[in-house]
Amino acid sequence: MMKYPIGFLLIVNVCLAAKIKPKCNMTVEDADMCAKKLMFIGDRDNIIPADEQQMDSYCSRMNEGLRCIRHYARSCLPPFPQQVFGMFAYDSRTVMRHQCRHTKDRSEFIRHSACFLPKPSMEPLHLCMDRYTLHLDLIRTMDPDTKISAVCCGFHLFQDCIQKSTQSLCEPKTGIETADYIMSIINSMTNDVLDFTCGRFESIEKCDKYMDEKAWNALKEPKSTEEIVTERAKQKFVSPIPALVAVITNYEL
Repeated sequence: MMKYPIGFLLIVNVCLAAKIKPKCNMTVEDADMCAKKLMFIGDRDNIIPADEQQMDSYCSRMNEGLRCIRHYARSCLPPFPQQVFGMFAYDSRTVMRHQCRHTKDRSEFIRHSACFLPKPSMEPLHLCMDRYTLHLDLIRTMDPDTKISAVCCGFHLFQDCIQKSTQSLCEPKTGIETADYIMSIINSMTNDVLDFTCGRFESIEKCDKYMDEKAWNALKEPKSTEEIVTERAKQKFVSPIPALVAVITNYEL
C-alpha cells in the first residue's frame, strides 16, 4: 500500500473539507473554554491524576477539549489556521490514545504527575504558559512578516522554560527523567506543526541567528513573576488559542 506523509494527507483533507465545511456555531470564547480543558500546563484548576479514577477524568476532559477544538477549526477557521490546528489535534489525539488506553502509559503518566502535587508546586510551569500567552498578544502588534517566526521562536522560549522548570521541580521528587517525559509529550503534540510552520526558526539558536533582532529582543525581555501575573490578569481569555488564531489568521490575509 502506498504511504503518504502526514502533511500531504492533512492538506488534502483541508481541501476536501473546504467544499463541505460545516456551519460555524462556535465563538472564539467557546474555543477558549475548549482549549482550557487541554491546558495541563496553564490552568490552575487542571486535573493532576494520582490514581486510575482521576486518570479517567483527566482523559475524558482532554478528549472532550480535543473534539471541541477540532470542530472549531474545521467549521470556523480559514484554510491555513485550519491546517495548523488540524495537525495539532491529530498529533494530540495520537498522544492521548496511548496515554489513556495503554496500561503502561497510564501508569507512567500517573507516576510522573506525582511531581506536580500538591497543585501549587506546578506554578512555575503555569507561569511559562502565562508568559507565552502574553508573547502572543505582543506578536499581534508586530510587523506581519515577523509574526509567524515570532510565534515559533516564542514557543521555543516556552519549551525552554518548561524544561528548566520541570527539571528544577521534579529532579528531587520523581527524578530527572520527568522533565524528559513532559518534553516528549509536548514535542509529540507540536513537532508536525512546528515543522510545517516554522521553517528555519527551529530552535532558540536558529532564532538567535535569523529572527528580526528587535522582535526577538522584545520576546526575550525579562519579566518578574509579579509583572507576568499582573499583565495576565488583564487578559480576557484563559488560553493562548484566541491570540494564536488572531495571529495566524491575520498572517494568511
